[in-house]
Amino acid sequence: MEKIKIALTDSGLGGLDVAAKLLERLKNELPATAIEIIFVNALPQIGRGYNHMPNTAGKVHMFNRVLWGIENHFHPQLTGIACNTLSAITGQTDYFSKHPTKIRNIIDIGIQAFLKNHRVFAQTQIVLYGTETTIGSFEYQKRFLKSGIAKTNLIPIMCPNLASEIELNSAGTNTRQLVEHCVINAVKQLKDHLKKIVLFLGCTHYGYVASFFREFFMNRGYMDINIFNPNDFLAESIFDFITKQTSRKYFKGNGLKTISVFSRCKILPGEVKSVTKLLAPVSAQTAEALQKYQIKENLF
Repeated sequence: MEKIKIALTDSGLGGLDVAAKLLERLKNELPATAIEIIFVNALPQIGRGYNHMPNTAGKVHMFNRVLWGIENHFHPQLTGIACNTLSAITGQTDYFSKHPTKIRNIIDIGIQAFLKNHRVFAQTQIVLYGTETTIGSFEYQKRFLKSGIAKTNLIPIMCPNLASEIELNSAGTNTRQLVEHCVINAVKQLKDHLKKIVLFLGCTHYGYVASFFREFFMNRGYMDINIFNPNDFLAESIFDFITKQTSRKYFKGNGLKTISVFSRCKILPGEVKSVTKLLAPVSAQTAEALQKYQIKENLF
């Protein structure tokens, strides 16, 4: 029996939320199909994240290496970019120019799903949260505006260091303070607290602290809040891809589902411990894979 092989990558560990949701759905709904999920941590080295790189060209160069590394080492049928920061620059890579159909990126999927699932009224205000690279790329802003959403109703907010703090301790004081700061920055720009608000979580990590976002907005009188997390829809998009592959090419048999985590650099023990706790309620198998992650120094 032929095996379906899917890669997922993120500049950190937030994308494991997508992997966990995808894996459990596959186990429940496609029990007879053999599927391998490979998660690749795209961080080049400890302390050298993409948001700290000095220019876009350097980010694109590094992420292009990651994509070719995934292709050459694992040969997946599809690679999911489970990272808004990296999705913002995917289209500029040489890999994408040669293999556009082998990529699913969370920005494309997130915008499509949002417009499909949400009736956006004239009075709806969208608070777009993301990293410096995501917000600074204007990718989300351009697509929202192109869809007809008024510029005055779109509030982009950068959240520096929030993803890193969530990985270290999602329930910690530092994380809560950073979320509250992000809420305060949005409130300063909102026109009326009685209007509808959508919080668009433009980072795979932010879903883990969605309750903090809601809490701090409600503390300031905002009660009509809808939180949109693109993670769920990227998992759904990849599931749909696998379903189509199954119907076309693969036959039923030993439906083993595996997941492995690879990184070029060491992942801090505190990050492994913290993210494992977040993953375990969703997918014990994914949490175990993170604990047993493999270092592959020649990954990219």
